Amino acid sequence: MNNQNKHLRRVLSGLLLAVFLLSSGLPATMTDTARAAGWRYYFQVRIGDAFFPIDLVQTKTTKNLESRMALSATMKEKGGVVKCRTFKKPFKAAGTKVKKVKAGDIVLKGDSCLMLCYKSFRSKKGYMLLGRLSDADITEEDKNAAMKERTKSWKNALAGASVKVTFSRYTRIEQAEAMQMMNRDDGHVIVDVRNEDEYAEKHIPGAILVSLPTIGGERPASLPDTEQILLVYCRSGRRSKEASAKLADLGYKNVYEFGGINTWPGATVPGSGAATGGAVTAKMI
Repeated sequence: MNNQNKHLRRVLSGLLLAVFLLSSGLPATMTDTARAAGWRYYFQVRIGDAFFPIDLVQTKTTKNLESRMALSATMKEKGGVVKCRTFKKPFKAAGTKVKKVKAGDIVLKGDSCLMLCYKSFRSKKGYMLLGRLSDADITEEDKNAAMKERTKSWKNALAGASVKVTFSRYTRIEQAEAMQMMNRDDGHVIVDVRNEDEYAEKHIPGAILVSLPTIGGERPASLPDTEQILLVYCRSGRRSKEASAKLADLGYKNVYEFGGINTWPGATVPGSGAATGGAVTAKMI
């Protein structure tokens, strides 16, 4: 009986230790990211003219950051290792603090100082990890080399006394879901980002043409409402991702990217009737 009691006490002690360790702020892992947790958002940071995909850790703080997107700020140099910006409106600081910060990390100091780190360093106090540069879009065979190059580009983009930074996100959906959304009367806009010749050959009924090269620093005139649902596609899915990133960066809050017309299972129409946002009158094919 005594041996059983000792064994039970050891088990209980182990459980209590595990609970303590889990609640004491162990380093966050990127398996807890928004992407891994099922968020379909693609988050990104624009530094100057360069876009960088990022993974965010799933916490109340990153939810608060996400709710403010697109969030633009001028960030200043600090210590030769980070660019930072202190916001008047604090974030809901909740999460795991890390004492070893790596190049490419996005951290929060206190509850209001947002930092983009371009050199690795250690901190006795620790900073709350919000996320870091993503490698989700890189193939396994060249991931290490590609991430080194991405981190180098991140560092170069953050060089200088101050930089303009924008956090934004868009949502990736399957084409079946896009079809369902198109059947709703919610004021959505179907956005074709290919060129005029491709659009005239065939496009999704009701789509307007907003070619990728025309999406620059100003919001397209044919998309005046930043709250409107935008369903974005191209030929194969490459340009639609780039266009969605740019539209989100311009402040559009409900951007949904669903790939290319090459795999579209629904109807298409020929003609250029909706090239500037007008009604489609072309015959269904």
